[in-house]
Amino acid sequence: MVLKKSILEITDILKREIRSFNTILELLILEEKSLVECDTNALADILERQGDVLSSIACLERSRVDVLMKIAEQTKQDPDTLTVSSLTESAEGPIKKEFIESGHILARLNEDIQRKRATNAILINQAIMLVESDIRVILDTANRLENKETGYTPQAESERTSESVCIDERM
Repeated sequence: MVLKKSILEITDILKREIRSFNTILELLILEEKSLVECDTNALADILERQGDVLSSIACLERSRVDVLMKIAEQTKQDPDTLTVSSLTESAEGPIKKEFIESGHILARLNEDIQRKRATNAILINQAIMLVESDIRVILDTANRLENKETGYTPQAESERTSESVCIDERM
């Protein structure tokens, strides 16, 4: 009876983790939209919400580990080797089906999240390149107006910051 309660607790935690990962995926989609639209206010809000959800996921993970420890204690198994996957193998009926479905859903969500994070990273890198390009154009224009040499180069030295700028030694 106690073991069944612990297994039901694990399934409940998995359902909450699925909801949380769905929320992360939705926030990543909103992050992409705000990156494309250059909406920094929305982006800041989305990043804050992501942090909150990630904290919630960390708590759920700790809860899942605690319940797995209880199950290991109840079944006299090694807590280091007891996982949700190993519980799936020993489960029967609807619980086994639920574990399997949860595993498939979590795997799919992980793939979707990784893909969306990669897309957003590309967008962020493109935005950085655009900003660097804009800075180069502005500084070059300002230097031309003041009849100075181009000041946005890889050779720009930090002592001459009034005349030139060096960012990451790439420009």
